[in-house]
Amino acid sequence: FDSAFFLVDTDSLDKSTYSHLVSEIKHLLVGREFVPIKVSRGQNRVADRMANYGRIECTTACWLQDCPSCIAELLLADGNSASIE
Repeated sequence: FDSAFFLVDTDSLDKSTYSHLVSEIKHLLVGREFVPIKVSRGQNRVADRMANYGRIECTTACWLQDCPSCIAELLLADGNSASIE
């Protein structure tokens, strides 16, 4: 994460595989104020669970209709407006 933030935050020329994404991110950030905020795992349980799922299962996935079962109860508990039907 720190290296990704560095690439976006620096003015140096990026020659990495993802340079096109870094350029696009920089373009989208022009004129926006960046306010770093620390969010604890307890406050962002859905993202934490999804990150752990991706790391443990060594997989990437996309759910177009339903949310993954590993976060369904967290979405309900958080009162999230996302549909999990």
